[in-house]
Amino acid sequence: MTGEGLLAEIDAAVGANEKVAISTLLANRALLLLALQRPVEALESLAARRHEARSPDLELIAALARKEMGSRGEAMAILDAAITEFGPDDQLVAVKKDLQAGVATSSVASALVAVDEISSIRVALQKLAELPVSQVGDVLGPSGRGVQGYLVRQVSRAVAALQQMSAMLRDRKNSEDEARFEDDLNTAVRKVLGASLAVAKWNVADQSLGGATSNGNPGRRDAVIEAFGQEICIYEALVCSGLERTKTKAHFDKLFSYGHCEIYFLVTYSYAKALEPLLDNARKMLEHEVPSGLTYISCASLGPDCETSGYVATYRAGHREVSVVFLIADLRVRGRG
Repeated sequence: MTGEGLLAEIDAAVGANEKVAISTLLANRALLLLALQRPVEALESLAARRHEARSPDLELIAALARKEMGSRGEAMAILDAAITEFGPDDQLVAVKKDLQAGVATSSVASALVAVDEISSIRVALQKLAELPVSQVGDVLGPSGRGVQGYLVRQVSRAVAALQQMSAMLRDRKNSEDEARFEDDLNTAVRKVLGASLAVAKWNVADQSLGGATSNGNPGRRDAVIEAFGQEICIYEALVCSGLERTKTKAHFDKLFSYGHCEIYFLVTYSYAKALEPLLDNARKMLEHEVPSGLTYISCASLGPDCETSGYVATYRAGHREVSVVFLIADLRVRGRG
């Protein structure tokens, strides 16, 4: 990044209200202005803060600015006053000696103020929260995969967390209690997923109503990822103990009626003895049993960096493309039941 580009970044971070900007950020901006041979602007940029909050760092930069403006005497006067006020600060004394000896002080100036890492992180997080959804994946997700790559990775990790906790989960004993059991699993995924998406200021809604069921009633989605009120993706899950084609297809069909977004997740919490039949059936369904209104484009296995097995299928829906991510959480505990 060029000096002017960095200056623009700092100006954006400082914003319109310099009163709330930290002194370190203002000092770094002034040093950059000095490096860009703009000492008058550097001195003016510190005027208000030097009056409100005195510090040896700001006085030192003011002295350097005066020196660059050709006012060596005024620079020495600022240094003398600062040493009297703050004591024999090492940097103030060193710069005074350099000025007295006619030694260049650029090296002192460039190393004077360390970047405030906490402030920089705050600024970066604020900018991240203001990014369009389509760009967040470019920052937080796998390189080149956009928001879809980011969501696939985060949801896959949340689902994989269930696999890691499978031995500690409540045993699935009563099939009549399956709805409550599924809710428990969905709650666990939402908690993990919500924590991982917090950095982007995204929210995971808890069984929110949206879309419509086949009866025309509002649909109850298992999870919805939202960004500032915009629904980004819909998450639908089911529990199975083996290959259940009809049940899986029913969840697949109703997925698209639950809301309009570009990414949908269909997750199977599996207690089956083998996953291969479920995966084979899922691929055939995604490729050949496409819901009405959609045109199949492609289907691919998840990459090796994903922590769960599954596929990503892409369809055309009118003028836009939508994706369905099929995941399987292997929750069967070997030796139990």
